[in-house]
Amino acid sequence: MHDALRAALTPVLDDVCTTTLALVVEDSDWSDDVNQPSAFLRAPDGTGAGVSVWLPDPELEQRVSVADQVQEQVVESIGGTASNWPICPEHPTTHPMTARAVDGVACWVCPASGTPAARVGSLGSTSAAR
Repeated sequence: MHDALRAALTPVLDDVCTTTLALVVEDSDWSDDVNQPSAFLRAPDGTGAGVSVWLPDPELEQRVSVADQVQEQVVESIGGTASNWPICPEHPTTHPMTARAVDGVACWVCPASGTPAARVGSLGSTSAAR
């Protein structure tokens, strides 16, 4: 797996594994573009989706993009009423958080208030707050 993809994927997979389910990463470079290294994520139910980074983007944008892609896979995999991942601490029954860059850091943010709740990669830890 390309180093840039690994760097962007590792923290968000930590969040997923700590809070909801384990995704398996298959080193499958499905993209034909040398500027877009890719892999495949497989959920326990067998469903899967591709994930990739765009190398010309800055590292922070890559991390936010990959967090967004993984979130989509998790929401589809857990489905039903539990599809609110990651849970927004301000609105736990309304919507999940979204990945955004905040002050140079990839964070999980409440989409309604814009309040950062945790760095991507720190969900489930005691130091989740920025």
